[in-house]
Amino acid sequence: MNRLTLIKQLKIDKMKITGGLIILLSILFSTGILQAQRKSFYDFKAVTINGGTFDFSSLKGKKVLIVNTASECGFTPQYKDLQKL
Repeated sequence: MNRLTLIKQLKIDKMKITGGLIILLSILFSTGILQAQRKSFYDFKAVTINGGTFDFSSLKGKKVLIVNTASECGFTPQYKDLQKL
C-alpha cells in the first residue's frame, strides 16, 4: 500500500469514527442519558458556618434575599442592619 492510499484510508477511517461518535452522542442526548438535570433553588443544600446542613427546600413559600458575603471576615460592620433582617 503506497503512502497516498494509506493517507486516504486514514481519512476515511477518521470520518467513520467521527460520524459514529456524532450518531452515538445524538442518541444519548435524545434519550435523555446525557441531558443535564435541571435543579431549582429548592433542590440545593449548603454547609452552614457552624458545619451543619441548610436545606433550601425549607424556604418554599417564603421570600428570600441572597447576599454573598465573607462570613468570617471582621471587616463587615456594614452588614449589621442586614443581619437584623
